[in-house]
Amino acid sequence: METLSAHVETAEKQLGHRRLYSRYKVLKYIGKGNLGSVFSAQCLEDGTYVAIKEVEVRSLSDDEKAAAASEIRNLTRVRHRSAVPVYDVFVDYASLCMVMGYVPGTNLAALIQQGAQAGRTMREPLVWKYFVQACHGLSAYHYGGLTHRNIKPSNLQVGEGQELLLGEPGITELVRASSSKALLPAPKYLAPEVWQGQPYGFAADIWALGCVLYELCSYKVPFEARSIQELRSKVCRGRFAPISARFTPELANIVYSLLTVDPSSRPNIDQVLASPIVRHYTNILLSEENARPPSLHRETDQ
Repeated sequence: METLSAHVETAEKQLGHRRLYSRYKVLKYIGKGNLGSVFSAQCLEDGTYVAIKEVEVRSLSDDEKAAAASEIRNLTRVRHRSAVPVYDVFVDYASLCMVMGYVPGTNLAALIQQGAQAGRTMREPLVWKYFVQACHGLSAYHYGGLTHRNIKPSNLQVGEGQELLLGEPGITELVRASSSKALLPAPKYLAPEVWQGQPYGFAADIWALGCVLYELCSYKVPFEARSIQELRSKVCRGRFAPISARFTPELANIVYSLLTVDPSSRPNIDQVLASPIVRHYTNILLSEENARPPSLHRETDQ
């Protein structure tokens, strides 16, 4: 069986993933992520536009494929206006396809790069707007007992009206069974406990969120290094340059609390959302007309 990415234009005629092709019409290739290719598609039943991520799984055993599919199905219960929904999963011997919400627009990494190239610093209210939405998206995972494991600017989708949605989570079974390259898709956002091989959970997501917040303020990651070994050392020491004094002390304090080396001393997502400054910007966000979620479910005119 050829994979989905081999011949998109004749995808419906392929022998594999018959259930997928009976439900979705593959439209076009969007791009490539850490673990696979992404395509836009349309649900044949209701016209909904979706994104389908295809991951090569030929090297996985049947048990590993089943475990990955089960983990993805568990994600379908995560529903939040600031998190890209996962709808379904299809798997055969060659590839696994994850069906997710389609978010037209860009991502935070691209916006950060554009701002850095133009020499423009992001305004603090916009920093808060993006950060607060990321927090609420992450809360949907943590409240559901799920660790996200894939928080980074390139996985924070930005739609029209500056709506931000937390993208696809890291799938534990795929990472565990894949190559070392896939094991560290974004090492600059990994928490100290991950580098040290210790058990990790929600607090590792909070650390990654702190790295993203720092990057929004500085247009650079808090820990830069010329090698993986140097990066590990810097992250585990937790020493980084302070953010610009042009930002308020409230913002600086949030950054420093999230980037605390000891995971037990980091705030959890409830504590972050309960802080007065985050509550203030949450209320502003909810009152804005353009804070409405993008049309993920019934976007039929494209």
